[in-house]
Parts: sequence; C-alpha cells; structure tokens
Amino acid sequence: MKKLSTTLSLVLSIALVVTSITFTPAKAETIQKKQFQFSKMMVTKDEYTSDYYYSDSYFADSSYNYNPHLATMSMCAACASSGNTMSDPVWSGLSKDIEALLSANGFDTIYVNEDFNKEPTKDTIGFVFAKKTIKVSGKDYTLIAVNFRNANYGKEWFGNVDVGGGTMHEGFTNAADKAHEALTTYVRENGIKEDVKIWITGYSRGAAVSNILAKQLDDDGFISRASVEAEDIYAYAFATPAVTSENNYKKPLFKNIFNTISKYDVVPQVPPEQWGWHRYGVDIYLPALDDNNYAAKKARAQKFLDLFAKGETVCYEKLPGYKLNIDMSGVQILPTDEQDVQNTIDALVSALTGSIKTSQDFNDLKPATEAVFDVIYDGTDEQKAAFVNALKSKIPEGEETTFLLGLLQDLMEGGDQAVDLIADCLEEAGIPLADPDVQKPAIKKLLTAIVLAAMSDLVGTTTAGLTIANNVMPFIGNHFNYKYLAWLQSLDSNYKLDSDNPPAPSKVTKPGKVKMKSAKRLSAKKVKVKFKKVKGAKGYQVKVYKGKKTYAKKYTKKTKITIKSKKFKKKKKLYVKVRAYKLDGKKKVFGKWSKAKKVKK
Repeated sequence: MKKLSTTLSLVLSIALVVTSITFTPAKAETIQKKQFQFSKMMVTKDEYTSDYYYSDSYFADSSYNYNPHLATMSMCAACASSGNTMSDPVWSGLSKDIEALLSANGFDTIYVNEDFNKEPTKDTIGFVFAKKTIKVSGKDYTLIAVNFRNANYGKEWFGNVDVGGGTMHEGFTNAADKAHEALTTYVRENGIKEDVKIWITGYSRGAAVSNILAKQLDDDGFISRASVEAEDIYAYAFATPAVTSENNYKKPLFKNIFNTISKYDVVPQVPPEQWGWHRYGVDIYLPALDDNNYAAKKARAQKFLDLFAKGETVCYEKLPGYKLNIDMSGVQILPTDEQDVQNTIDALVSALTGSIKTSQDFNDLKPATEAVFDVIYDGTDEQKAAFVNALKSKIPEGEETTFLLGLLQDLMEGGDQAVDLIADCLEEAGIPLADPDVQKPAIKKLLTAIVLAAMSDLVGTTTAGLTIANNVMPFIGNHFNYKYLAWLQSLDSNYKLDSDNPPAPSKVTKPGKVKMKSAKRLSAKKVKVKFKKVKGAKGYQVKVYKGKKTYAKKYTKKTKITIKSKKFKKKKKLYVKVRAYKLDGKKKVFGKWSKAKKVKK
C-alpha cells in the first residue's frame, strides 16, 4: 500500500476523527497520469493545462470512505466542466474539455444536454453524462460520470439567488430535478439495469446541484430500473453553497457526499446559516490560518498553482481594511489595519441577515433581483452607460452628498424618490422595468435592506462592505476553481514537486586541483595555456579573466589549449584559471580552481 504523505495526514486527521472517515489508497500501478485542459472560470480566452491521475480502482471502496485521490480527480473533472471558452461563438463548444477528459479515460456514450453549449438563461443547467465498464473484485460494474457546467453561468446567476419559499433552494433544486430526469432517461435508453456506480462532480453552482442530486439518489436507491446502493454513489462537490433548511442534512445516509470548502470563500456561506440553511453530507475544509504549519501548506499549494497559473495568489487570508470617515470636509473612504477575510465575511453576512432576517424576506425581493439581472445580462454596454449617465445628470453638480443623503432619508421614511429615480433612468436608457408595479416595491425593499445592512456595518471602525468593495478581485479570487484545484493537488500524494524528490548526493568524488605550467599570448587575440594532468579527470574547464570580468571559458580534454577571442585584443593584463571535472552520468563534478596564472606577453 502506498503511504499517505505527511502533509495529507495532517490535513485529514481532524476530518477522520469527526466523521469517522477511513481511506484505503488505490494501488499505484493502476493509476494513469495524463493532462487535461480547462478554461479560466470567467469568460476569457485563457486556457490552462494541468496533470491528473485517474484510476478505476478509486471506485472499488465504499463511497462513504473519503478518497483524496478521487477528490482531486473530481476537481479536475469540475475544472474541465467549467466550459471551454476558446470557441467562436464562445457558447458553441463549452463541453469540449470535459468530453476530452472523459474520452481519454475510456468513458463512452457521452451525452451533453442542450443547455451546456448555449448561452445560459435563468432556467438552464448544463450537464454531461458518460459511462464505462469497470471491474471491481472480479465483477463488472457500469460507472456513470455526471458532470455539471461549473462556471460561465451568465443569466443562470438568477437561479443561484432564487432561494424560494420552501425548505429546498428553488433554483438549485429545479436544476437538480432536470438532471435527475435526464439521468433516468440516459440509464433507461442505454439498457443499464444493475451493478451501477455513479460518480458526481460539481463546483459552486454545479456543486449545489451535485449535492442535491446525490441526496435524491441516496433517498431513492435506484435510477430508472437500475438499483443503486448508496455506497456506490460517489459525490464530490467543491465550494458548495447551502441548499436546504431541512433538519436531516447530517443524516448518516448522506455521508457519501463530500463538500470541499475554503473558509476564505464567501460562496459556501450562502444562503446563510442564520436563516437555517445547510448542505448535505460531510464538509472537508482546506487549510486555514488556524492550522498547524499553514504557511508551509500554502507555499506548497502556491507552487502547484504556479505550474499552470503563475502570477496569481492561491489564497488571500487578509486584506487591507477600509472605513467611512464623515466630517465637515465631507465623506471619505480611508484605509485601516489589515483585516482577516473570514472575519470580514462573517461581519458582512451578519449585517445582511440583520436587515434580511429570513429566507422568506429574501424571496420577497425576487422581483428586484430579477430586474437587476435583466439589466446586467439583457442590457447592452451602450444602454448600461446611458443608465449611468442618466443617473449623473439627475444629481446636481457640487451637491452630490446632500442629494444622496436626501434620497437616503426619504427612503428610510418610506418614500419612493430613490426607486422612481432608478426606474426613470432605466426608462431613459432603453431598458425599462418589465413589471414596474411588482418590481418597484421589491426594489424599494432591497434598497432599504442594503441601507440598513450598511448602517449596521458602519458601526465598527472598519466596514466589511467597504473592505470587500476595495478588494473585489482578491475577494472573488478565493472562490476560483483552479485555486481549489491547486490546494487539492498539494494535499494529494499522487502529485509531486521537484523538491519532493531531491537528487541523491553524487557518489563521484571531486577531482584534484590543477597545477598550472604556463600562460602566454601568441598574438593580440590568442592565449596559449599549459597545465598538469589530474588523475581520474574526464576533462578541464579553462577561464581567461581579469578581476570579476570573464573573457573566455573553454572545455578541453587535453592539458594544453590555445584560446582565441577578439575580447583579448585591448586587454593589457589577463589571467587564467583551470579546474578539472569528472562525470556523474551526464553531470559534471568539478574540482577546485587552480591558482591564477598571469598571461605573459
């Protein structure tokens, strides 16, 4: 059996105790190392390449035993499912990377639903199914891979914030129901009736849908006419949001669902626990500042990130703080001390839940959030610019602070000035509200909630809202899928850095020191050097120099050599040194330099 690395053992020790997780590593000889491509999670033309290690033996053990190798492989699949953005138009080939990864590992009958490769709308969810036959303890099983499009959501963001009024997140559950129905059809149409294993992966929105789908399959015990044991359902989700307010989220049946979470990522903290929301299964936390040897763990993860995304930081645990300063001179945003990101997230969530107290309160804001997404995704760049310009034109020049304070006062007194201003400017920009009678009251509630949350946040010397607003990209960057991948690779004993396997010390002894005989000029551009032979040497390196400046370096196997260089011409004084070398394979092992010899004229 291959031993888990020391780093991995430290990270998992707490999880093993708390969740009674056990792990039997796959045999090394069954693991295949390959490479895959994936796009940056935002719609750009950036494409990354990274290693992965796949083995059918990952599915030999019970799904209730956390497997760090399968976790990393699942994260690779999740990254490949982010959507290949290299196609033109961008939405036409999003499934290319995940299809390539599945095909490379023997999966066939690949099904890509229509939503995966089209521009997202409010109700879309992209997914890919594929199958292969694997052998476990001499028995054939059909392994079905289920992968969700995990980024480049576009207007699917509306589904992410559509909590609904029930005990299940409505947007995520609708997506899971679509996938469940399609998976049932896939199993039936491919004649799969028994001995089934299902591998489900997802990140962020895809993680939430994976979490719910795995819970549904656990509850059902079958898919179409095929029975599926819970211990054969392998669900690995990453940056998983909360999906339910039911009390059974920790039911032992669901402990085959593993959620990898970063404490510095805000997404797994919404919908907030203060509303009674949770996710199914077992949470596995990435290293954090309160872990032993965190600095070393982060440095290792950073090295893995540098292999495919050099220049980016694997995690921001602290960020510069900011506060609001109000005095006779006006309103200023001033820097404060460095702030812990986890504490900042907690403060922001606390402020928001102080003004939006329940998920039902948030659901009442649905018409407002829908209006926001309509503007973001349906409005053209020109229309958005026109909206901003219209707002600016309504604010008297030189009286901005007074005007805005007046709007805030009117809003807190129940007035409609702020809402009417927004609606009028949207109308002028050509992107009017779809249903003003419904949306304007909801926008008013949303603005009031934001103001109340901001007022709560402003009580402290540092505000969470301003700190996040002034560190947007680092804050968002803690959620990026490829950073989760780098962390998991750093904790997986399959993955090695050059520093993990330093070269063995050379067994070749160094050659002796060279003794010089002579060094003289033959011409302005030529120097002839003679020295004594060193026992056991395979060759010699000759250096012509003056002070710290080297004018020529040559290798020779003879004990006399003539060196020619134009650089010698103007130099009145030159010196020569020689050192011998032996070979350790192809590597040269050098002896000490000889004493310097002045070149005679």
